[in-house]
Amino acid sequence: DDYRHFLEEIVSQLLSLRYQVRLEVLTASAYGDPQNRRRVFLWAAKCGCMMPKAPVRTHGHGLIPCRSARHAIGWLEKHSPSKGQPGALYCGGTIVHNHQCTES
Repeated sequence: DDYRHFLEEIVSQLLSLRYQVRLEVLTASAYGDPQNRRRVFLWAAKCGCMMPKAPVRTHGHGLIPCRSARHAIGWLEKHSPSKGQPGALYCGGTIVHNHQCTES
């Protein structure tokens, strides 16, 4: 609810500029993101122009299976954090920064 006023103001401003506006709440996991979070999307187009379409769902029942965070980053459990280098880990005997390690 903290953002509701902010979102209402954006929509109001777009409508005053003669835009057509559509809001939709999409679940990130339905599009391949390994987290089950809801996200608000705002589509807008000038009146008389075609409104952009929402993306087609790619993951879920009857589609590509949804992935969990464990599927995406569970391999990190096999690797120790690097001491003295924040944000790095040891992978295959080398220090890796910024999640560049590939599963071995």
